[in-house]
Amino acid sequence: MQGNIGPQFGSRPVDAVVSIVLASLTLLGLYALQKRIDTPKGGAAASSGWYVLICALVYLGPRYIHDAFTSGVFTPQYLLWIFVTVVPLVALQAGLPVYIFATRSVS
Repeated sequence: MQGNIGPQFGSRPVDAVVSIVLASLTLLGLYALQKRIDTPKGGAAASSGWYVLICALVYLGPRYIHDAFTSGVFTPQYLLWIFVTVVPLVALQAGLPVYIFATRSVS
């Protein structure tokens, strides 16, 4: 599981393929949203959305494959906490640096 130095998906080549697929999905998603990325706010929004999606896939993917979810993890209170606290904080973690770079970078 996460935090373990061993392969998450059984072997290092499979881990490499999963990493390449996730990186490709990230780049394809940002390329598809290129019209919104032309503005600083659009770039921050697109980056935030894709970062949240990729973080969710990386966190939930191995847990789903290895059936490592604890019982009661999908209670309404837990899901509310995830969507009210965790998702906005993760989105800010990607969106804020992109916005600051887009508005204050020297071109």
